[in-house]
Amino acid sequence: MDEITDVMGSKILVVDDEPNNVVLLERLLQREGYKNVTSAVNPRLGLDMVKNDQPDIVLLDLMMPEIDGFSFMEKMANDLGYKTPLPVLVLTADMTPESMRRSMSLGVYDFVTKPFDPDEVMLRVRNILESLRLSRELSNALVALKELEAKLPKLPEEDSSENIIVID
Repeated sequence: MDEITDVMGSKILVVDDEPNNVVLLERLLQREGYKNVTSAVNPRLGLDMVKNDQPDIVLLDLMMPEIDGFSFMEKMANDLGYKTPLPVLVLTADMTPESMRRSMSLGVYDFVTKPFDPDEVMLRVRNILESLRLSRELSNALVALKELEAKLPKLPEEDSSENIIVID
């Protein structure tokens, strides 16, 4: 599978309590060519979807009722076992330094200010997905390298008493 196809097949989850934002983001992503876009206007449902579907990226609003974006990210990290950086693009009107610091301390990838520029959102989504793809590729290469290394015969240490010089 080539790189563009791989990224376009990524699982994308949009979580925002504002239905109009969800519809807009779904349409933008689908128009861009992403094939696997799901959404939730209820953050609890969104967490269930993260648990069951394991999306490659979550586009997340910070200000939501019941579970805000911060709690959502904490649950992703603590309850669902996601490692940082969390595959989250925060979409928010709250770009106060405190919100940005708190989000970054939770390990988000990036931010977009609402109201957002559609082109900027698509570029940031693409960049995050490409970064994640490259990270997976590197991890797979390291695993393959370790497997090859394990198959190599062990050479004696330089200062080992097993070193024998034969002079004929």
